[in-house]
Amino acid sequence: MQRIRIKCLPASFFKLTGSHFKKNIKKIKKQEISYITGIITYQDKYLFIQNPPGGLLENFYGFVQYDVESPYSFVSSFQEKYHQDLIIQAHIKDIKHVFSHRTWFMHVYHFVLEHEIEGMYTLEEIEALPLSTAHLKVLKAYLKFM
Repeated sequence: MQRIRIKCLPASFFKLTGSHFKKNIKKIKKQEISYITGIITYQDKYLFIQNPPGGLLENFYGFVQYDVESPYSFVSSFQEKYHQDLIIQAHIKDIKHVFSHRTWFMHVYHFVLEHEIEGMYTLEEIEALPLSTAHLKVLKAYLKFM
């Protein structure tokens, strides 16, 4: 049997400092976005929309939200897209949600529809939906408020 001689490396070889692991990573500027987030209800049902593929929260469900200045602008944007009237009920809470590269400031309001539309779910049905963490926070705040 032939012996193989293994050369031992000095201990200093294994003592790497943090500078050996630095990479050229560009710092990404965090983006801050303010939304009016609408909890839209009709009787005991809530309106949820599914986010389209390719976005930040693709295929997750969430509340309707618009990058607008006031709940009145929210109502106008909603009417334009869904052709439905909304009644503003109450301001629920302001919620901050931080992602790695952006921060959402969600000003949460409760709105009521005059009749049911597609995309309405009961609380039991919502439990089976994949919800984003941000919108789960919104739902919890609403349920605590009520």
